[in-house]
Amino acid sequence: MRPWGRVLSAVGLVSIAVAGSAQELQRLSAPPPPVREAPGSFGPSDSYVTVGEWEFTPPFSAYGVADTTGNQPMKYTTTAGGFFNAAVHIPSGALLTYFEFDYCDDNPTQDLDMELYNTTYLNTTINQLATVTSSGTPGCTYGSYDMSPFGIVVDDYHQRLVIQMGFGQSTDSTTRFAGAIIGYRLQVSPAPGTATFNDVPTSHPFFQYVEALNAAGITGGCGNGNYCPDAPVTRGQMAVFLSKALGLYWSY
Repeated sequence: MRPWGRVLSAVGLVSIAVAGSAQELQRLSAPPPPVREAPGSFGPSDSYVTVGEWEFTPPFSAYGVADTTGNQPMKYTTTAGGFFNAAVHIPSGALLTYFEFDYCDDNPTQDLDMELYNTTYLNTTINQLATVTSSGTPGCTYGSYDMSPFGIVVDDYHQRLVIQMGFGQSTDSTTRFAGAIIGYRLQVSPAPGTATFNDVPTSHPFFQYVEALNAAGITGGCGNGNYCPDAPVTRGQMAVFLSKALGLYWSY
C-alpha cells in the first residue's frame, strides 16, 4: 500500500506506431482528445510548468514500470498497488492556481487518481493540496483542479512539491498517463513592518513595491536614506532596474 493518500490507478496514452500497423490504424480512427484552453487570464501573471510521464519514478524497485510503444509513449505499471512520484519545480513565493492530470482510462474497473502534495524537507509532514480522479472509462482526456481560491504559496526552502501517481490494481496499459500541468502566479513579497527609506513610509501607496525592489537589490535609492519616489527615471537608471530585475546576462 502506498504511504500517501488513497491507492491510485495507472494511466497512459495510445502511442504512434509504424504507419500501416494495426496500432496506427486504431489510433487514427480513435476520437481526438478534448480541446482546452489555459485557465485564468492571459499574460505574464499566469505561468505553467509541465511534468512529463518520463519524470515519474517508482519509490521502490519492486514496482514494475512500462511505457506504451511509439514516438509518444505514456507510462503505466505492471505491479498492482504500485505508484510513481515526481518533483515539481516552481519559484518560491509563487501562488499555486491550477492542477491538471493528463491521462487515458479504458479500464471499466479502475479509476485513476493523481495527487499534489507538499512535504517538509525530511518528509516528516505531508499535506495533500489537490486531487484529480477519473470516473468510469472516459478514454483519453484530462482532469483539472482550481487551486486559486486556497492561497497556497510555494516555499522551496522549507517544503517540497511532489506529485504522486498511483495505479490501484491495474497492471496493464488500459490505464496510462502522460503527465501533469501545474499553474502558478508570481507575487510581490509582503511589505515589511518598517520602512527602509525616509521618504517612503509604511503608509505610502508604493511602500510594498519600493521595499521589494530594495530587498531584491534592484535599487538602493537616491542617496541620504531616501528613495525619491517622485523623481523622473533616466534611461540609464531604467537599464539598471530592468537588467537587475530580469537577471539579464551577456556572455561572449
